[in-house]
Amino acid sequence: MVLYLMIISFIVLMILGFIFRISVALNGLHGSDILFHLSGAFTVLGGGLLYRDVHYVYPPLYAYLQAGVIALFGRNVLVYKFWPIVSDFLVALVLYFFFKVRGEERVGLFALVVYLFNPLTLLSSSWYGLFDSLVAFLFLYGLYLYLRGRAYGSAFALGVGVVVKVASVFVGPLMALHIYLRRGLRETVLWALMFSLPIFLVEAPYLLIVGMEALKQQLEFHIVRGGEGFSVAALFSGLHIPSNIITLVFWIAKLLIYGIVFYLMVKKPLSENIIIKGCFTIMLALITFNTFLYPHYLIYVLPLFLLNYSKTLYEAIASFIKERLLFKAEAIIPIFFIVTISLVCPAYWKFYRDSLAVTLIALMYNMASISLLVSSMKELFGNMERT
Repeated sequence: MVLYLMIISFIVLMILGFIFRISVALNGLHGSDILFHLSGAFTVLGGGLLYRDVHYVYPPLYAYLQAGVIALFGRNVLVYKFWPIVSDFLVALVLYFFFKVRGEERVGLFALVVYLFNPLTLLSSSWYGLFDSLVAFLFLYGLYLYLRGRAYGSAFALGVGVVVKVASVFVGPLMALHIYLRRGLRETVLWALMFSLPIFLVEAPYLLIVGMEALKQQLEFHIVRGGEGFSVAALFSGLHIPSNIITLVFWIAKLLIYGIVFYLMVKKPLSENIIIKGCFTIMLALITFNTFLYPHYLIYVLPLFLLNYSKTLYEAIASFIKERLLFKAEAIIPIFFIVTISLVCPAYWKFYRDSLAVTLIALMYNMASISLLVSSMKELFGNMERT
């Protein structure tokens, strides 16, 4: 009986999520990013080349994926947002199965609800048509395959993610280190080759035909950007600190956290929880210590956050509803973080011209994210000591 209720709940939630997203998506195109993505897709459909016939600041794959669905289904607003919406459902599905294989279906349904009905994902995918959820899916699916013992499938999924957006590349070394510690150099080299294969297949033709301009457009746009959005860098803009100094400090912070996570992996080869926590910590540091930050970047972090903290949040909310118990101390920071990225950070899209509102959003987000970073690092050290 319980199994049937779980299945029915899962189906109903997915249907409701679909209805929500379609109703929002039908409201047209909003923002400049989706128009920029479409210019790449239309160039491909017209037989042109990215980077040569149109300026395109992302890796090539998404333009071809978008061009494919446009060629199949025509030019309309739902088709333009097809991949972001489908990817949201895929992320929710993988999240659910992460918990299902542990025998925690209720927690899996909770994680599915938090992701699928989240204002951040709903607005990003269905309103603005941004494709960050596709990157999140490929990364999350790669992690799922890895933890299920399918290391080479994981490598390929992560490599595909890199040629959609480069975010997946930052956890590649972490996976490679784990394989090296457990399986040795030969398996690590094979994993790295499988990771590199989709990157080579997608990028090599452009490097041959267009040359280094292809890589320049993909990388330079993101490297040279200054403090924008509600990045913590924006909080220093009034102090007249040179942007190169802020960038240097941020890179030191990211590399330091990266190094600490690597040290812990070497010190104590990994349990499943530690590698999930390590990936989450790295991605959260990467997003937080960035000189530009917009709400949709947080979609890279949200699924990993839910893997780490859904059980804590579920138990805290269940206790509050059933027994009117106050939230336990370990739930306070995760609750603060999920409320901030789900409700406060999407408000940036509405108030981005209001400097006071952006400053308040930046302060609240960075308080939440840095607190969670510190907490996550403490948990990593704690796991190492206990095991």
